[in-house]
Amino acid sequence: HQLRTGVLNRLLCLGELALDGRLRPVPGVIAAVGLAKEKGFAVLLPAESVLEAKLIKGVTVVPLRTLLDAVAYVNSNGEKLPVIEEFPSEGS
Repeated sequence: HQLRTGVLNRLLCLGELALDGRLRPVPGVIAAVGLAKEKGFAVLLPAESVLEAKLIKGVTVVPLRTLLDAVAYVNSNGEKLPVIEEFPSEGS
């Protein structure tokens, strides 16, 4: 699979890639999601990191299980896989 790079300019991608293609959680999710919010980015991250990411409101968070899931999401302009979690801003 090849990745369409034009979509990546508004995404922050987090996680460690395992040898079998699974995405593993990494430390620093809260700080990274906070930065994504400031910059207006959506966040792709390992599904195991969603609870931590929920602490920052107003950011679109797309939990993924594998690298192939990430490629499919990016290549479909965010339409192939649903956004599993979208956290509204405070007061909305």
